Amino acid sequence: MKSAAYNTLVCVAAIVVGFLTDQYFASLWRHAFIEGHPYPVSFGLIRWGELIQWTYSAIFGMILGVVLASLIRGPSPTKWVVGFGACFGLLQFLIAGHQFTSAASFLDRAWTYTEYLVPALAMYVGAKIRLGTEPTRVTTTRNIWSIGIFGRRVLICLVIFLAAAAADELLRRPWGGLFGHTFKVYFGWLSGIYAVRYLFDLSLFFPIGLLIGFLFPGPASARWALGVGLLYGFLRFLQITHDFTAMARWHDYAAAYFEYLVPPLSAYLGVVVWRVARKVRLRGSSAA
Repeated sequence: MKSAAYNTLVCVAAIVVGFLTDQYFASLWRHAFIEGHPYPVSFGLIRWGELIQWTYSAIFGMILGVVLASLIRGPSPTKWVVGFGACFGLLQFLIAGHQFTSAASFLDRAWTYTEYLVPALAMYVGAKIRLGTEPTRVTTTRNIWSIGIFGRRVLICLVIFLAAAAADELLRRPWGGLFGHTFKVYFGWLSGIYAVRYLFDLSLFFPIGLLIGFLFPGPASARWALGVGLLYGFLRFLQITHDFTAMARWHDYAAAYFEYLVPPLSAYLGVVVWRVARKVRLRGSSAA
């Protein structure tokens, strides 16, 4: 059987199995993270409920992309996977049949419709994880257990992420206890409780940035550090519910939501410091 015919059959089978699986797990995700959770709309722009739904689509799409990239034959497996993702998102869109009220804004429609682009992007990432960074070639002799440099780095970052989550669970409460329970407000807007949280995340993710800089030499280390920190910050957001009053000002939102940006910024800073230290060390050794 030619590779094109084989790949078409694989995609048809995958779209049936994947769609049925997606319907089941999407309902579980909505029940666990969306239903009964009144997520706010921040700054009139960020729809947190839709963003959380995108997260499920991204996770499911990455897994499906890895599976498809393992099964597709021929010289262009990534194109097949991305095309499948586009068809999968289109099928979801056709079945959903959204109906908007007359009060719906452009942002409401944009947040809703962009969800159907997520599968194609996520499956592309999944294909890159599976195929690594090696040049695309005919895959009849490809080792199905090889995940490439990209895949190995994903696994390493997953281990680092799980270690960070365990450290957070064990140390965050004792850390807060070190500073007592009476917090001042600095500069008229920054609460001391946020400062303590920022400092904890800085202490946790700055070493993680140093570690990633050591493990992943090259410019890509900064992107990996940012990715780990962003994932951690987003999952922290899912755990915490913010209730803002009608009197809340912009800096109240900024102080609350900046907490979720501290992990990626701290990890990035760790990578930068590692690079600078490495350059200094190399110059010192060359001068000697």
